[in-house]
Amino acid sequence: MAEPHVITALRAELSGDRIAAQKRLEKIRDDLVAVGRMLRVFDPRQPPERIRPVIQRKSDKLFAYGERTQARRASKALRARMRRD
Repeated sequence: MAEPHVITALRAELSGDRIAAQKRLEKIRDDLVAVGRMLRVFDPRQPPERIRPVIQRKSDKLFAYGERTQARRASKALRARMRRD
């Protein structure tokens, strides 16, 4: 069974991570409000809420940039070739 001090340290670390995440979220919200105000300066009729968010994904460790696209194209060509034969 885990030692109590290890569990306490883990809880303390997770609580610290949660507080840091909350502070980061507050900063992001403030930045969004500021950008929204700037957008209204340029076009008051365009609501900033209509801009769709972009989700950045983590890079894939198995494939370098472009390798997945090349593999997809190659498999597509191979399937088409196998259908003809």
